[in-house]
Amino acid sequence: MTGAPGSRWTVAHDFSHVLAGAERVSRALANDVLGGAPVVALGGDPRVMGRMHLRGGWRFLFPRWLVSEHLYRAMAPLYPFLVRRLPPVEGDLVCSSYAFSHHVRCTGTKVVYCHTPLRQVWSGRDDYLRHAGPLRRLLLRASTGYLRARDVAAARSASLYVASSGAVKERIRECYGREDVVVVAPPLDTAVFMPADASVERRHFLWVGRIVEPYKRLELTIEAFRGTSHVLLVAGEGRDRRRLEELAPDNVRFLGWQDDQQLARLYQSATAVVFPSEDDFGLVPVESMACGTPSVAYAGGGAKETVVEGETGLFFDELEPAALRAVVDRAAARTWDHGKIAALGAHYGLERFVLQMTDAVGRASVPAGRDA
Repeated sequence: MTGAPGSRWTVAHDFSHVLAGAERVSRALANDVLGGAPVVALGGDPRVMGRMHLRGGWRFLFPRWLVSEHLYRAMAPLYPFLVRRLPPVEGDLVCSSYAFSHHVRCTGTKVVYCHTPLRQVWSGRDDYLRHAGPLRRLLLRASTGYLRARDVAAARSASLYVASSGAVKERIRECYGREDVVVVAPPLDTAVFMPADASVERRHFLWVGRIVEPYKRLELTIEAFRGTSHVLLVAGEGRDRRRLEELAPDNVRFLGWQDDQQLARLYQSATAVVFPSEDDFGLVPVESMACGTPSVAYAGGGAKETVVEGETGLFFDELEPAALRAVVDRAAARTWDHGKIAALGAHYGLERFVLQMTDAVGRASVPAGRDA
């Protein structure tokens, strides 16, 4: 897709410190939906942007020190003001947003692919308050009203909102008051994430994602595996890796960041993937599914829409190590139909995402939305 005659599409991304689900969505939007559109990111790691293989190129909107991995969450109260001071992007804009990229202005039509409204001040505020230090807790409480008001104003500047899941659609309605929301699940590269040969031995459990607490609940997962005979492999990077790696028992092994091919092999050889977070959509259970591997997932968020109890995974309801441990034991003892799991996972392929997003963007109104 190239946009309306005379227009130029750009993709706006939030923070690219780790190559994960949001980065894969931005890559698919830029390369596959918009035919090689450039990407502007608020900030992140240039190495991560390089791994995205963006055909239209990319640039950061802020200097790296302002959006460093260790600083950008503390800077949250300032970003609405700082983003507002940026010059508008020329032409039309698709924002891949879970934080502030939907605040970026443009001279044309704005479409927002919403992973979730800003978690720190909406759905995840209570979790952040419980785990934040005294100063950050004080800042978050003081700035919540302002951040919510600016977030709602930014949401009104979009011509169209696209939600990653039904759960996110409901959050958009509750937080922003928007009813005109289309649901398009994120894309999955089924040329990479595919079932293994039936002879592959499944010997470990697998956790995949950004190592950031409290959101991803890796610490809960580590405690669930403590004292068991199960091996848990952890694939990912993030600010809390060092702390969690130091407290992990010997049967929990940290592998660091994995590229898609390495990750696919880990999925293919896993007994099950452990997915304890209440994600907006949750690509991990879907990638796992496409590889024929079941998930042990928390019964909340997007996983409730993708994991089929007893067929492609098992749910646990209580965020306690003992509850997760019991379901891990059940998953290990169960016989799974890996071929059926993979067939259900193939539904989430890239082609579906491109068709649905092309249709959604094509139906967006041509005039620019109201400025925030």
